[in-house]
Order: sequence, then C-alpha cells, then structure tokens
Amino acid sequence: MPKRTWTQMADGSTAGDGRAPAVSTSPSDSGRRHAQQADQAARPEISRKIKACAACRKQKIRCDMESGGPPCRRCRERNLSCVLNRSLQTLLDEQSQFKEDIVHDLDAIHSSLHQLADKGILSDLPALRSLAHAVREDPPVPDDPPEGLSCDNSPKLSPQDEGLAHAPIQSVYYLTKLRALRSDVEARPTTSKLNDFISKGQLSLEDAERLFHLYHDRLDHFIYRVGGRYSTLDSLRRASPTLTACICTVSAMHDPASNHLYSVCKKEFRKLVTHAMFDGHVDHDYLRALSVGAYWLSDMSWMLSGIAVRRATQINLSAQFRSLHPAGPSSSSSSTSSDALDLIRLWYISYVSDSHLSILYGRAPMVRDDVAVQRLDEFLAAPSTTEDDKRMTSQVALLVILRHIYDLFGPDTSAPIPSVYATQIATFSRQLDAWLGRWSPALARNAAIGDFPARGVLIHFHFAKLYLYSYVFRGVGSAARMPPGLLDSAAAAVEAATSIVELLLRDRDLSDALNGMPSYLLSMTCFACVFLLKLTTGPARELGLVERELVGGLAAQLVRRFRETPVGKWHLVHLMADGLEKLAGTLLGEGGGGGGGGVEQAGVNGAQPGMGGLGGVVDVLGAGDGQGLGRPTGLLGGNSPFFNFDMDFNYDSLSLLQ
Repeated sequence: MPKRTWTQMADGSTAGDGRAPAVSTSPSDSGRRHAQQADQAARPEISRKIKACAACRKQKIRCDMESGGPPCRRCRERNLSCVLNRSLQTLLDEQSQFKEDIVHDLDAIHSSLHQLADKGILSDLPALRSLAHAVREDPPVPDDPPEGLSCDNSPKLSPQDEGLAHAPIQSVYYLTKLRALRSDVEARPTTSKLNDFISKGQLSLEDAERLFHLYHDRLDHFIYRVGGRYSTLDSLRRASPTLTACICTVSAMHDPASNHLYSVCKKEFRKLVTHAMFDGHVDHDYLRALSVGAYWLSDMSWMLSGIAVRRATQINLSAQFRSLHPAGPSSSSSSTSSDALDLIRLWYISYVSDSHLSILYGRAPMVRDDVAVQRLDEFLAAPSTTEDDKRMTSQVALLVILRHIYDLFGPDTSAPIPSVYATQIATFSRQLDAWLGRWSPALARNAAIGDFPARGVLIHFHFAKLYLYSYVFRGVGSAARMPPGLLDSAAAAVEAATSIVELLLRDRDLSDALNGMPSYLLSMTCFACVFLLKLTTGPARELGLVERELVGGLAAQLVRRFRETPVGKWHLVHLMADGLEKLAGTLLGEGGGGGGGGVEQAGVNGAQPGMGGLGGVVDVLGAGDGQGLGRPTGLLGGNSPFFNFDMDFNYDSLSLLQ
C-alpha cells in the first residue's frame, strides 16, 4: 500500500480509494463541529510545542524526559527543580478538549430532557445557547442541490391529466414530470415538535406571547381578521413559522416597549420568506403571512404583495368563489363553504394590498377585476360571512372605482388632463358619493377598535376624493396651462386634503387608530399634509388657494398627535412626525420677512436638538426646496412617486376664485 501524501493526510482520506471518512450528520454533531472549527480558526499559529524544561532550555542542552514528564534526567541527578512551562498551544489543546467534553455531556442531557418534553412529561425546553450561538453567528452552508431538474417519480394524477390540457404547461408536465411545473396545494400537517426562532432562544416565549396577543386582540381587526386564524400562540407556531414571525414583526413595530425585538423578528421573517421563494409548495398560511406583511411593513410591502399575488394566482385562488354556492348536494357541506370563504378572503386582501400599492406608487395594478371582485354581493350572501367580511367588501368596492380612475387618466405623467375630462371626473365623484352613502351606515361598531369601521369609511372617502381631484395638477407646467374647467376640481382636492387632517385631529376613533392603521392610510395622510404645505408657498397663498395660518395650525397639531401615538420607533407615525415638523418649518418660514410664518408660531416647538436628519421622511419627500407640489420618492422603500405631480408647477397666474 503506497504512503499517503501530506494533502491526503490533511484531508483525512486514504491513498487507496480516496474515500473520506464517514461524518455524523446529527444536529448536535453539526453544532459541535462548528464550535470546533470556530475554536481552531481563532487559535494562533504556533510552529512547535515546548518539550524541554526551563533549566535545560536555559543551558541550551538536551532535556531527556524518561517518563514522559518532569523531572528530566539532568534535574533528577542534580536535585534541581524541573519545571516544564506549558506553551499556549498546550493550554489551548487542554481547554479545547475540556470544552468539547462539557458540550457533549450537556448535549446528551438536553437530548434526554427533550425526549421527555416531546412525550408531554416536561414543558418545552429552550435550545442550548452554546450550540445555538455558534450556528447563528456562522450558519453552515447547505449542500448544493444535485445538478439537473427534479422530477416526480410517481406523480399523483389529477382530473386535468385525464383529459385535454387546459394550459400548455400541463402538457409539458405530462411529458417531463418536472416537479417545478406542478403546484402542490395540499395542506402541510402541523408538526408536534416546535423548531422556530422562539424555540432557538432568539425570542423569549414571554415576549412572543405578548406580541401574539397584541396582534390577535387588536391589530388583526384592522385587516378584517384575515391573519387571526389561530387562537393560541402554540397552534400558530405549529402551523406556520413564517406567519408566526410576521405577526411578531408587525406587533413589535406597533409596541413602544418592543423596539429591541423588531429587528430580531423582522430578520427571521425575511429569512423565511426568502427560503420559501423557490418552494413549489403553496401554503395558505404562507400567503396569509405575505398579506399581513404587505399590509403594515411599508419597507417590504411592494415585494411581499407581488409575491402574494403570484402565489395566489399560481393556485388559482379566485376560483374558490364558485365553491361559495355549490350546485351539487355532495359539495354543500359547511366545512367546504367555510374553507372557500377563508381562501376568498385571502384573495380579497391580496387585491386590496395590490390596489393600495398601485395608488401609492403610481403604477398599474397586477390583479384584474375578476368574477370574485365583480360579484361582491354574492360573497356577502354566502353563509358564515361576518361583519369583517362586510368591511373588506366595502374596501374592495371602493378600490374598483379607483382603478377605473387610474384606467381613465393612465400612467403618462407628462400629459396634462384635458378639460373634457371634467365630465368623467364628476361621474367618478358621484360614484364615490354613492359608495359613502351605502357603506357608512352599514358597518357596525367593533368591540376592539370602536367606531373605526364607520369612521374609516369616511376617511377612505376623502382619500379617494383627493386621489381623483389631484390628477388635475398632473403635467401642468404653469398655472396658465390649467384648463379653467378644472379649477373646481383643484379646489376640491384642497378641501379633501384638509378634511383628512381635520378628521385625524378631531375624531377620537381615527386618532386612536393611528396605532394600527395600515401603511396605506398613513402614507395617504403623509401625502395630504405635504400637498397642503406645498400650496402655502409662493403666490398661491395670496391667490386664496389655501389659508397659510390654517395649514400651519393643522400641521402643528398633527405633529403633536403623531408624537403622542404609542408605537415603536420604526413606525411610520414617528418618522412622519419629525419630517412633517421640519417640512412645515421650512415652507412656512420662507415668506413674511424671513421666517415669520414658521411652524413655531403655529404652535409646534422647534426641531429636536441633534435631530440632524429628517427621520427618513423629508429627504424622500424632496420638499426642502419649496418648489412645486412635491413628488415624494421612496417613502415605501422604492424610488417611486405617489401621484407623479409636476415638480415645476408654477402658481404665478393660478386663482381658484376666477
């Protein structure tokens, strides 16, 4: 047998067959190996070990250790003190061996206790911090998947496989059996063993319970109870780690005492969403998590909503609408109808989020107005519908109107609105009035959020009016180019923006709902404030477009209201408070003799000392120059405008009193 080379000895392989020794793949062994590798990587490189005693080293003579340790022969013959100074290498070797033995013993004890916990004898145990810490700092790189495409060896036949293909991709799957071409929609069974970031000790069970109850008891009512399918944290964790992380993230953002938990939960949520990106299985709770995240997490909402829509389309979620009123008696069970209702709710909330983001970013929506959207009354007539379903239906009905508005005006931001569009604008305005008249008295009080359902209809109405009438400012480079027939619409836009701010200040239910509103409502509030403040600059104040003192007072009160809202520091409310104060101080202080009309005179204290930046809001609004109506970019995490207003709009010859 030939000798092994140094490379083979370092790799641990044999010279004969080149096979590597077997490696254990258990989680505990993996953690120990990771700890050993990290420990070895931190050691200094020492070329040799010390083998001579101090006396022999001093004389630079050979030191013979007959028994493998002191005393050596020379020290024993001369009756000298034989001391062998241990090197750093020796100390590290002994420490590493002791550390490895301790970790091994603790892991064995922990495994035994964990088996008792699985049998219900003990409560759930937290993960070992020694191993969990090593894995969290530098997780091992997973093995690369085998090259090539994965196929189904024994695919389950579906009714589509028996007849003609309804989509070309079904024929491709029929021939190739490529697993990625088939959508796995079967529900995954809940697991009896918890393995999430709570069990790993990244989030304590006590904090997780508190965040869960905050969401379940309050926040979920703002999203029409779509995310509150599970009544306990334990059932939620066993069903979906992704939904668990999402709910904890949203709650931590709304809780002023959980600022330190927000980054932990958000990091876990992003990781789970990323890992599931190429998973062929479509989990309904995964869709639920994406919808909840898109509803509140403004910096992730665009991406989450897009993924949710694609996933929902992948499993043809809107087709569940036909199951609400089954024709055959065999499929008329209450469980089937209840499941269909839940899936239709997921489709509606995907539609709502997609429409909200379309409005905020000025982009075309992804979801079409399909049969489920066009026949809302049939959804409400289905058994087991709730008051929350009625609220969601009202929101979908409003967004249908707003989509028609977008379709009329289109995405071209450079073209002014023709005066002949005044008739269509009036038609849309009457549709919004009819929507308000139907839904405002129809929504009942909610035990968790008070009269917000009915009051929310009113503020949504004003948001829609602002969205409709603000199109008249688009593409107008100078006041002389605005058609006279659209001046009334411009005045109506100012009235709608003013009503939005006054409602948030005067209405207690809406003011309390600032801690819980979706990012869409907060972003529209931000736009209404910037819209009014921009109209106070230049000649517009003298032409009677807005009252400068009124806008300054509203801005001052709104800043105070934002700062009084009990939310986390990463919430949009706190970010908008700092930005609104700085923007008002800049714009209202431009005229009147060098800043005499600043926000301080309106009742707001000056900017906080050391504020430096603008809290991430004014920078993206592009409002520091005080020119035009402003085109806020990037407020929701992207470089996109709200309504694509002309930044160079000139008010020199504009008067709404003509």
